[in-house]
Amino acid sequence: MPILNKTFEAHDTIPAGVIISMDPPAGTPLTPSDIQNVVVSLGDVETAVPDIVGMGIVAARAAIFAAGLIEGTITYDIDVPNLYIITAQSPAAFTEADPGDPVNYTVGVLGEVAGVGEGSSRGRGRRH
Repeated sequence: MPILNKTFEAHDTIPAGVIISMDPPAGTPLTPSDIQNVVVSLGDVETAVPDIVGMGIVAARAAIFAAGLIEGTITYDIDVPNLYIITAQSPAAFTEADPGDPVNYTVGVLGEVAGVGEGSSRGRGRRH
């Protein structure tokens, strides 16, 4: 009996419990030491985007990952009074998102901390 490696993935059209894909494909002869990778549908699963505005960076990341989402584009808001605090996010809090979708956010930093120096425009960002 080959080793079965099962992973799960949300899918808009394939119902929960149905196999999405197999590697190697069905019908391929396998030995007992071979690994059969199977992706099983979780169905149409959505999660609420957490409200991270007002949180620090570490708490915001934890909330994003706990919701099954990933960190998206991070934009730095230069010279704002809310140093290292999330000042904006997209998508908006409490909207529905698929697992693995990115959450983009803006964090307040000093110009020198962001690495963009004096005279830089507000809202310059980078992606992790």
